[in-house]
Amino acid sequence: LIAAQAGLTCHIAKIMHKKGSPMSQYPIDVTDSITIAAPKALVYQVVSNYPATGTWFPPMQVEFLGGATAIAPGVEVHHRYSQMGITMSDFVRRIQQVTPNEEIIETYDRGSMKGNGVWRFTEANGITTASYLCQVDATSAFNKMVFRILGNSAHSGVYKKLLLALKAHCEALAKTQK
Repeated sequence: LIAAQAGLTCHIAKIMHKKGSPMSQYPIDVTDSITIAAPKALVYQVVSNYPATGTWFPPMQVEFLGGATAIAPGVEVHHRYSQMGITMSDFVRRIQQVTPNEEIIETYDRGSMKGNGVWRFTEANGITTASYLCQVDATSAFNKMVFRILGNSAHSGVYKKLLLALKAHCEALAKTQK
């Protein structure tokens, strides 16, 4: 109820399959989204500043690799998600495409997951919807088993918390910028 009041929605990515077309190859194939009372340019700016993620969502520590200072195609971004001092996932995403204030397309290239991710930002009447499509599989045998058992709920459990933190951070910033 509280999450629903916060504007959080979780939409399982439903893929329409034509007869004979393959199902998703990823055990996690989900879109998590939230509505935020802030301009999409501000929300995009916060999300695209990957190294600052840990300031508003401490379990996720993120850094640019190779001397990069901003997102751009080809930039690698190292993510480490921890809970109670235990690293739950550790992976590198590569930025594939950036459309400022609209979309960030990335691939999970190394580490505990492989696959694809897409951030999307839309705005209507001053309210931004930020969504993240995640299509991944684990790289270790143990995590592959966990992904197959827990699937989308494993990802959404983390992203619900991340998106609520993003919402709180962006809405607080938006108030200071009025």
